[in-house]
Amino acid sequence: MGLDKNLHKCVLDHVRDNILWEFHARVLGGHVGGNATSRKVLQVGLWWPTLFKDAKHYLNMLKNMLRSLISTKIWLAISTG
Repeated sequence: MGLDKNLHKCVLDHVRDNILWEFHARVLGGHVGGNATSRKVLQVGLWWPTLFKDAKHYLNMLKNMLRSLISTKIWLAISTG
C-alpha cells in the first residue's frame, strides 16, 4: 500500500529503465522531468522504492547523452565542413 492509500505493483530492477523510457519519451511520455515522470508511473499503479531517485538519475543520463551527441555532431560538422 502506497502513501496515497492505493495498492501499487512493485517493479523488478531489470524493467525499471524501460518503464522510465516509456513514461518519459514514448506515447505515455511527453519529455517531462523526473518528478512528473515518476508521478505518471505511480498513476498507473507501478512503484519501486527508489522510483523518484531513479527517474532523476535516468533523465540526467539522457540529458548528458544528448549533449554529447550534439557536441559530436557540431564537431563533425566543423571538421568536415
